Amino acid sequence: MLPELRRYIQHISLSPDSINNDEAVAPLMKYLNDTMVIFTESLVKENLTRVLQSMWSLLLQMILDTVAENRGVQEEFYNRFQYTVETLLQFFHAEGKWPHNRGT
Repeated sequence: MLPELRRYIQHISLSPDSINNDEAVAPLMKYLNDTMVIFTESLVKENLTRVLQSMWSLLLQMILDTVAENRGVQEEFYNRFQYTVETLLQFFHAEGKWPHNRGT
């Protein structure tokens, strides 16, 4: 999963300002939705919780690293990642109600 997540975070960081935040984040959210459907069908609740916690931590660290590596860029770049974090918060607080319609 790590290469895919890196690719989706890179997609967000390289997305032109001309596309809206939903469009930039949509591929990541679709991937997460598809993955969560598989996880919820095949993991017991305790393991699913651990996987979700790990994924949240990993994604948040990837976003922080990307922002740190791109200091001094236009404000829209930072706004886009703020939007991404807010979208991920909603996603991870869904408590097993996947798939989501947002971003798909």
